[in-house]
Amino acid sequence: MAAAQVGFNTDNPSAASTLHIEAEYSTGVFGGLKLPVVTLIQRNNIRVDAGTMRDDGLMVYVHDEASNTYCWQIYDAKLGEWNNIQCFTKDCSGGTLFTEDFEAYALNTGITGTNPASGDYPTINFELTSFTAGTSTANNPGTLVDDDDYAKVDEISNDKYLSFRDTGGPLRYTTQPAIDIVGYSNVSFSLDISSTTNLEYDDANHTDDFNCTGGNDYVDVEYSLNGGQTFIEVPNYNGQGNANHTFTGNNLSPTPTTLSVSNLVGSSLIIRVRVQNNENTEFISIDNISVTCGN
Repeated sequence: MAAAQVGFNTDNPSAASTLHIEAEYSTGVFGGLKLPVVTLIQRNNIRVDAGTMRDDGLMVYVHDEASNTYCWQIYDAKLGEWNNIQCFTKDCSGGTLFTEDFEAYALNTGITGTNPASGDYPTINFELTSFTAGTSTANNPGTLVDDDDYAKVDEISNDKYLSFRDTGGPLRYTTQPAIDIVGYSNVSFSLDISSTTNLEYDDANHTDDFNCTGGNDYVDVEYSLNGGQTFIEVPNYNGQGNANHTFTGNNLSPTPTTLSVSNLVGSSLIIRVRVQNNENTEFISIDNISVTCGN
């Protein structure tokens, strides 16, 4: 049997090592050692030898979003169990990870039917996207027609908020960039929704979220836990919507409703709010968006 030391990126491995890896693998270019990354279920399926000490010291990195476990682990063959070397679950007790109350922006920040970037439109902090009427094709400002059709920062009694007026079709607010929630426990988000009192909704006019015709007014709240690859819509919040929408217009009022979603686990969080109203006397507002965590 041949025996030799093994060196990567070096012709002179240390005499004390069996395997020697140098970080520089090309001139001025460096790398690290990446352990196998597994979920808890996958780790438990590793075929360790329970009858001997052969697998003592086996190491993996556990990245398990379902249990909020992010740990470098080592196998103890004597006890037959996996132990944490270092965990990266972040300490957060009632902390705020993100907040948006629109107070930082100039009045009229947003979009109108004639201007896709009014005010000091904060493209880094939020995004407004409207859609061609009857389709899911993004078109900024899309179904908005004139200056009186808008989604923009407004104010009452020195309190700013994002107001949607006569969108004529779906118009969507998106938090950006994605909010890092890896390693935080008990992640939740909340936001306030309010409106004028003359909104309406008729189930007979619903085809899909982008084809709610006949004057249907609604709000959809959805979120992504994987960087925007997929989104989850909150249906019929507290009985104020239906299976297709978080809130239907006939259930909204000037008194804000605070929507909250808790126990979120994932790599990142993006919140989207899609709004439709159809008259210049109809206003829907969102405010006080907050993402928190706690142990």
